Amino acid sequence: MSPTRVGSSLVLLLFLAASTPGTAAAPLERNDPYELELVRSGRQELVTAWHQANEMVRQAMAASDEEPERAKQLFLDSAALFDGVAQATHGSGEPYWRSSRSHWLLAENLPLEAKQERIEQFTIADERAAKGLEVDPACAPCMLWRFTSMGRLRTTQSVISGLRGASVMADLLERGIALQPKHRDSANNSTLGNLHYGSAVFYRVLPDWTWLGWVLGVRGDKERALEHARRALELHPARLDFRLEVGSQLMCIGSTRERPERVHEGAALLAALLEEPTHDLREKRQLAAAEIMLHSPEKACGYTGDTWVEIDAREAADVAGDF
Repeated sequence: MSPTRVGSSLVLLLFLAASTPGTAAAPLERNDPYELELVRSGRQELVTAWHQANEMVRQAMAASDEEPERAKQLFLDSAALFDGVAQATHGSGEPYWRSSRSHWLLAENLPLEAKQERIEQFTIADERAAKGLEVDPACAPCMLWRFTSMGRLRTTQSVISGLRGASVMADLLERGIALQPKHRDSANNSTLGNLHYGSAVFYRVLPDWTWLGWVLGVRGDKERALEHARRALELHPARLDFRLEVGSQLMCIGSTRERPERVHEGAALLAALLEEPTHDLREKRQLAAAEIMLHSPEKACGYTGDTWVEIDAREAADVAGDF
């Protein structure tokens, strides 16, 4: 894998901070509050649809590596059921973000070369999460899935436009964390943990140039990014992607600020990951990235989940002149 030059046509790397919420942890919720609301409504058909949709997501995750076509259909069917519940109820973002998640998971599990199909699914995921926020402005999971859909859509497109989008993404993360959401799919996967993880990637990848803060109202912050990564790992210490992010943060800080002790600390974390068995395609991609960063620590700041990017500061400054 080689870095991709980000010039004026791609504008700054705004959306490369694409969080990747726990794809390895299938939903296994107990006492789902929204399902209990549906039960109290007396509409058994909605309860059944809700249960079926969540079960389909679980089955799709389990089948995603060995039976990708079956998984694809299950993701689509689950999204359709969530959409149906959304249309039959009012005032909650819950069914919208779950539909968003199904489309996002489908896109994330498609081969990287299926670019157009991934773009289509990430676009739908973004739209569903945005609709959830429209009907429920305090929906923290909607904020998470809007953020990550925006990110993955634009990294997949390889076209980044609109510097102002960075402040939108930062706002989604900050508001989501401030709400301290309690939702969790499993012991290893929660909305709050993923919001911290998304913030870690966002503030690591976004450049920390002073003038960027003047233009956007937000700029990169490597130490802040590390704090978010550590917080995410505190919440879910078994998550491979969270451990990889802490290692990436340390390698990034160490290599850019001439702090070899941070590079060594990050390298130890990444090397330990390589000793562990992989369970799915995504984990294999993550460990491949860890191996690359061990050999090239300077790439850690630009790791996006699929590849690496670098920014040409002069071209970015030219673009900023438009604002």
